[in-house]
Amino acid sequence: MSTNNKSKAKRKQNRGKNKHHRHPASKGGKTKDGNIVVVKVIEHRAYHLLHDSRSPLEVAATLNTTWLPLRTVLVPIEVAKLRAVLKSLLSLHEIELDLEELGLTEDHFRYHGSDEERGWYREEDARLKAEEVAKRKAEPRDYKKKRGRKK
Repeated sequence: MSTNNKSKAKRKQNRGKNKHHRHPASKGGKTKDGNIVVVKVIEHRAYHLLHDSRSPLEVAATLNTTWLPLRTVLVPIEVAKLRAVLKSLLSLHEIELDLEELGLTEDHFRYHGSDEERGWYREEDARLKAEEVAKRKAEPRDYKKKRGRKK
Protein backbone atom coordinates (compact mmCIF):
# COMPACT_ATOMS: atom_id res chain seq x y z
CA MET A 1 0.00 0.00 0.00
CA SER A 2 1.42 3.37 -0.95
CA THR A 3 2.01 6.11 1.62
CA ASN A 4 -0.88 8.13 0.17
CA ASN A 5 -3.27 5.17 0.44
CA LYS A 6 -2.12 4.48 4.02
CA SER A 7 -2.85 8.07 5.07
CA LYS A 8 -6.29 7.91 3.37
CA ALA A 9 -7.07 4.66 5.18
CA LYS A 10 -5.98 6.15 8.51
CA ARG A 11 -8.09 9.27 7.92
CA LYS A 12 -11.11 7.08 7.12
CA GLN A 13 -10.51 4.96 10.23
CA ASN A 14 -10.25 8.10 12.41
CA ARG A 15 -13.27 9.85 10.89
CA GLY A 16 -15.34 11.35 13.68
CA LYS A 17 -12.40 11.19 16.06
CA ASN A 18 -9.92 13.69 17.53
CA LYS A 19 -6.48 13.52 19.06
CA HIS A 20 -6.53 14.38 22.75
CA HIS A 21 -3.44 15.36 24.75
CA ARG A 22 -3.38 13.48 28.06
CA HIS A 23 -1.06 16.20 29.43
CA PRO A 24 -2.52 19.40 27.89
CA ALA A 25 -0.40 21.10 25.23
CA SER A 26 -1.32 24.39 26.93
CA LYS A 27 0.53 23.13 30.02
CA GLY A 28 3.61 21.86 28.19
CA GLY A 29 2.34 18.47 26.99
CA LYS A 30 4.15 17.13 23.94
CA THR A 31 2.54 15.81 20.77
CA LYS A 32 3.91 12.27 20.86
CA ASP A 33 2.39 8.80 21.06
CA GLY A 34 2.46 8.41 24.82
CA ASN A 35 0.65 11.71 25.35
CA ILE A 36 -1.89 11.39 22.53
CA VAL A 37 -5.05 9.29 22.54
CA VAL A 38 -7.62 9.15 19.74
CA VAL A 39 -11.18 9.69 21.03
CA LYS A 40 -14.61 10.31 19.53
CA VAL A 41 -15.19 13.99 18.70
CA ILE A 42 -18.30 14.17 20.89
CA GLU A 43 -16.45 12.66 23.88
CA HIS A 44 -13.53 15.05 23.36
CA ARG A 45 -15.84 18.06 23.27
CA ALA A 46 -17.73 16.85 26.35
CA TYR A 47 -14.50 16.31 28.29
CA HIS A 48 -13.23 19.82 27.58
CA LEU A 49 -16.66 21.34 28.17
CA LEU A 50 -16.74 19.75 31.62
CA HIS A 51 -13.07 19.88 32.59
CA ASP A 52 -11.40 22.44 30.29
CA SER A 53 -7.64 21.89 30.81
CA ARG A 54 -7.75 21.23 34.54
CA SER A 55 -5.30 18.85 36.19
CA PRO A 56 -6.28 15.27 37.10
CA LEU A 57 -6.31 16.37 40.76
CA GLU A 58 -8.82 19.14 40.01
CA VAL A 59 -10.97 16.82 37.88
CA ALA A 60 -10.94 14.15 40.62
CA ALA A 61 -11.94 16.74 43.24
CA THR A 62 -14.95 17.79 41.13
CA LEU A 63 -15.98 14.19 40.50
CA ASN A 64 -15.59 13.24 44.16
CA THR A 65 -17.55 16.20 45.55
CA THR A 66 -20.31 16.27 42.94
CA TRP A 67 -20.75 13.16 40.84
CA LEU A 68 -19.50 10.00 42.53
CA PRO A 69 -21.46 8.03 45.15
CA LEU A 70 -20.17 8.66 48.68
CA ARG A 71 -18.92 5.03 48.95
CA THR A 72 -16.59 5.68 45.99
CA VAL A 73 -13.57 7.92 45.67
CA LEU A 74 -11.39 8.71 42.69
CA VAL A 75 -7.75 9.19 43.60
CA PRO A 76 -5.38 10.37 40.89
CA ILE A 77 -2.00 8.90 41.67
CA GLU A 78 1.25 8.71 39.78
CA VAL A 79 1.78 5.29 38.24
CA ALA A 80 5.06 4.73 40.10
CA LYS A 81 3.32 5.31 43.45
CA LEU A 82 0.35 3.17 42.44
CA ARG A 83 2.70 0.37 41.43
CA ALA A 84 4.33 0.42 44.86
CA VAL A 85 0.93 0.32 46.59
CA LEU A 86 -0.31 -2.53 44.36
CA LYS A 87 2.89 -4.48 44.89
CA SER A 88 2.45 -4.23 48.67
CA LEU A 89 -1.22 -5.19 48.57
CA LEU A 90 -0.71 -8.10 46.20
CA SER A 91 2.19 -9.43 48.25
CA LEU A 92 -0.12 -9.65 51.27
CA HIS A 93 -2.59 -11.78 49.24
CA GLU A 94 -5.38 -9.99 51.08
CA ILE A 95 -6.80 -8.25 48.07
CA GLU A 96 -7.63 -9.17 44.52
CA LEU A 97 -7.60 -6.42 41.94
CA ASP A 98 -8.79 -6.39 38.37
CA LEU A 99 -6.59 -3.71 36.83
CA GLU A 100 -8.73 -3.61 33.69
CA GLU A 101 -11.80 -2.90 35.80
CA LEU A 102 -9.91 0.06 37.23
CA GLY A 103 -9.23 1.29 33.71
CA LEU A 104 -5.54 0.44 33.93
CA THR A 105 -3.82 -1.25 31.06
CA GLU A 106 -0.32 -2.57 30.58
CA ASP A 107 0.28 0.64 28.58
CA HIS A 108 0.13 2.63 31.83
CA PHE A 109 2.94 0.54 33.23
CA ARG A 110 4.88 0.18 29.99
CA TYR A 111 4.86 3.95 29.39
CA HIS A 112 5.73 4.93 32.97
CA GLY A 113 8.41 3.76 35.34
CA SER A 114 11.76 2.08 35.14
CA ASP A 115 12.60 -1.15 33.34
CA GLU A 116 12.72 -2.89 36.71
CA GLU A 117 9.19 -1.73 37.58
CA ARG A 118 7.85 -2.68 34.17
CA GLY A 119 9.48 -6.08 34.63
CA TRP A 120 7.72 -6.50 37.98
CA TYR A 121 4.36 -5.84 36.34
CA ARG A 122 5.02 -8.48 33.64
CA GLU A 123 6.16 -10.98 36.28
CA GLU A 124 3.11 -10.33 38.44
CA ASP A 125 0.82 -10.62 35.42
CA ALA A 126 2.49 -13.92 34.44
CA ARG A 127 2.13 -15.21 38.03
CA LEU A 128 -1.59 -14.38 38.07
CA LYS A 129 -2.13 -16.03 34.68
CA ALA A 130 -0.26 -19.14 35.84
CA GLU A 131 -2.49 -19.32 38.93
CA GLU A 132 -5.57 -19.03 36.72
CA VAL A 133 -4.34 -21.83 34.43
CA ALA A 134 -3.56 -24.03 37.45
CA LYS A 135 -7.10 -23.46 38.80
CA ARG A 136 -8.59 -24.45 35.42
CA LYS A 137 -6.45 -27.59 35.27
CA ALA A 138 -7.51 -28.55 38.79
CA GLU A 139 -11.22 -28.31 37.93
CA PRO A 140 -12.85 -31.68 37.16
CA ARG A 141 -13.91 -32.09 33.54
CA ASP A 142 -16.77 -34.04 32.06
CA TYR A 143 -15.19 -36.00 29.23
CA LYS A 144 -18.43 -37.79 28.36
CA LYS A 145 -19.97 -34.76 26.69
CA LYS A 146 -21.05 -35.58 23.17
CA ARG A 147 -19.44 -33.55 20.46
CA GLY A 148 -21.63 -32.44 17.60
CA ARG A 149 -20.50 -33.28 14.12
CA LYS A 150 -20.90 -31.01 11.12
CA LYS A 151 -22.66 -32.57 8.16
